[in-house]
Amino acid sequence: MSFIVSAISLCLAAASVATPGDHNCVTNILDIPGLAKTDYAAGRPFSLSGVVLISTPWWIDITNGEHHEGFECADGMTKDAHVGDVVHVEGNLYDGGVGRETRICRRIEVVERRQAPKAVPIEAKKLSDAESLYRRVKVTGALTSVNRDEFDKRFNWLVFTTRDETFCAAVFDQQHDVSKLRGMVNSVVEAEGTVLPFLFFRKASGSFVMIAGDDDIRVVRTGTVDHLDAPTVPRALDIMRQHMRGTVLAACGNRFFIRTTEHPCLPVYPTDIPFTVKTGDKVSVSGYATSGPFGLQLFGALVKATPRPPVGILPAEIDLAKSPPDLRNPYKAARELYGRVVRVTGVTQLADQGESDAIPVIVSQERHYRIDVSGLPKTDQKLISMSAVMEVTGICLPEYELHPAATGLYHFRGFTIVPRLDSDIRTIKSPPWWTAGRMFVVILVLGVVVIIVLAWNRMLRKLSERRGQQLYREQIEHERASLKIEERTRLAIELHDSISQTLTGVAMHVESASRANGGANAAVDKFLQTGIWMLSSCRRELKSCLWDLHRRTFEEKDMTEAIIRTIEPHKGNAAVTVRFNVARSLFTEPVTHAILRIIRELVSNAVRHGHATHVQVAGELRDGVVRFSVRDNGCGFDVSRTPGPSQGHFGLSGIRERLRQYGGNIKMESAVGKGTKTTVTMNAIEAKGHEE
Repeated sequence: MSFIVSAISLCLAAASVATPGDHNCVTNILDIPGLAKTDYAAGRPFSLSGVVLISTPWWIDITNGEHHEGFECADGMTKDAHVGDVVHVEGNLYDGGVGRETRICRRIEVVERRQAPKAVPIEAKKLSDAESLYRRVKVTGALTSVNRDEFDKRFNWLVFTTRDETFCAAVFDQQHDVSKLRGMVNSVVEAEGTVLPFLFFRKASGSFVMIAGDDDIRVVRTGTVDHLDAPTVPRALDIMRQHMRGTVLAACGNRFFIRTTEHPCLPVYPTDIPFTVKTGDKVSVSGYATSGPFGLQLFGALVKATPRPPVGILPAEIDLAKSPPDLRNPYKAARELYGRVVRVTGVTQLADQGESDAIPVIVSQERHYRIDVSGLPKTDQKLISMSAVMEVTGICLPEYELHPAATGLYHFRGFTIVPRLDSDIRTIKSPPWWTAGRMFVVILVLGVVVIIVLAWNRMLRKLSERRGQQLYREQIEHERASLKIEERTRLAIELHDSISQTLTGVAMHVESASRANGGANAAVDKFLQTGIWMLSSCRRELKSCLWDLHRRTFEEKDMTEAIIRTIEPHKGNAAVTVRFNVARSLFTEPVTHAILRIIRELVSNAVRHGHATHVQVAGELRDGVVRFSVRDNGCGFDVSRTPGPSQGHFGLSGIRERLRQYGGNIKMESAVGKGTKTTVTMNAIEAKGHEE
């Protein structure tokens, strides 16, 4: 401790001398842990002093007694800085990306030469004590493994085993080659170095020894070349690898158990996992003996097995169903049952929350026993059925948490039974068909069925409501249609009994006047003849209206059928073909009436005036515009000399007048002896129109 106090005083004195004038410069080693990422990104300078803890060709660690920090150096920069020297270092912070924030040393100045502190011999279990941190120590143990650091290839990690503890040491690969170090495995090695705490991802707590010097690793006792020829395990523990022979009692995932002349049940943890040994095999094992809660254990074992069929499998010594362990004193129960062959009968289930889902549990007299079948072949692991009454025989193992973080004490977890063979597992009563899993499936299916039924009922109710609304609308439409028919019938009777009779009387008087004139006055005779034509046209139009009213033409749901009914009294002996691919519901009544009257007039003209024997009617609706045509094979006429009202022909004039209301037009194509084709275009809604 006097060395550290004197070093601190020298550090502070050196810092007061070497502090530069830059106020942005880091001058206190205690400020480094609080620096932000922006300080590293900006390359903030530092100027610090301290005592050398570790010195390598490319790295130096210094301390002020309270805190230590490391600095990267160029090769050869640290050649004059030795452990124990007081040095002044200058450089800049550096952000290497991906969380690699470091300090690059530009200059190292030795302020005072001091001898390196002498390494203090220490037991491995005291390395994690607070007073051991940053001290130079000497520790001895059996070197059990050497591995290259998976994050930083410049380091090698050594694992040492002592009689009471396992500890780690780190060395620089440039100083101690990994192949040379692996040649020391299984030898007793003495190592000198500085105790440093584990940081970041390495371990949550604890310390390791940082070995920096070229001569800080020495072999005290050389181990055997062939590990299976190691000395036999004595009653007293040794820190080197030791050898033992025995018969495999049982095996599970990461360990197996052997019976020897001195140990009825010895746990062996092999280096290679998975391993191939099984119950009954003769094995030679070479491992590091440690003391467990209930006796000797072999860790890091190398295994050489001689397969043999299981002979003389021990019967159960204790029936746990009859002699259950007293869990009020678990330690005593654990010592009594450890390594014993036991039998338990109970109901199987899965492990509780927090346990491995693959581990089944047998419940017997409200006690839970874990069944570890991981050592059996894959096919045999299916021998345990959930919710069945089963009998299991095997090695009984008390399970402890070996490294509890909170208390530092062993925590008893319960008993595990390791079956030796598949014959150790026997089904007493098969699981009931009505298991919890199947009940869940049934409930799930019933739930789905209920949801489907509810959805189906809801759909049927909506469908019924829509159908009822549709029937209600149809009934209303039917009543409206009946009222229309009744009104049209009444109107037809009124027209027939009044206007039709009147027109007939007027026509008879005009014809009588024409005969009485007898051609005496040509002008009068012309007017009378025109009146006769007009009355004839009115009577014919009225007759058509009465026909429509009686035949319910406007109530048809199909336009083709409505057109056929409309032209039926006017087609005579002519054959008429109608193809009007538009639903009646797409038109209002005024539009439907206009279309039917126009087609009737055109068909009537084709039959009466063109003497046609075949007439074709076709129509379509596109983008709100109705287009239809009437084609006949009649005698045709000269379109430029179409007769009009002055000749007693009012049909075409009436058609044009109707089309004017719907923005429509009519186009006629005809020639004498070649028939006629009339094309009509009109809007599907009423509007002011034009004619072509």
